[in-house]
Amino acid sequence: MTPAQQANPVNVAKHDTANRALESAGNFLTTLDGALSTAESSTVQYSLQKKPKDMWNFIIGTQFQYNKHIMFRLETGFLGTRTQVLGGVQYRFGL
Repeated sequence: MTPAQQANPVNVAKHDTANRALESAGNFLTTLDGALSTAESSTVQYSLQKKPKDMWNFIIGTQFQYNKHIMFRLETGFLGTRTQVLGGVQYRFGL
């Protein structure tokens, strides 16, 4: 938002309300966490290897516009150990 939009009283009120709601939710979760954990810590230990198994993935896809409101999309990727399929339908409202 621009500084003028941020200074708008309506947006200031929305921002303050959202912050109060987030603070209340955080306090509730902190209280709940303290009540549920006895002598244990509430942390989770994990590790993550971000390196991809394969450097390359071949992707092909298509999209088809049925009329001015409906469009279909299909995409598939394959090569090596990865295989994925992505599909979608898009609807445009007549605004």
